[in-house]
Amino acid sequence: MKKIKNPWRNLVYINAEITNSKGELCNEGEAIYFLLNQEMAKEMGFLHCEVEDD
Repeated sequence: MKKIKNPWRNLVYINAEITNSKGELCNEGEAIYFLLNQEMAKEMGFLHCEVEDD
């Protein structure tokens, strides 16, 4: 389960939880992501991102 909180300018704080097959909480944490627009991302070498299916 992911939950976005406190978006501020180019920063997004995300709460994440990992649960087992019984729905029991195994671990939790917070991540801070810095967001770029597409032009800035290309300038920094981020051309594409491969993702896995759910």
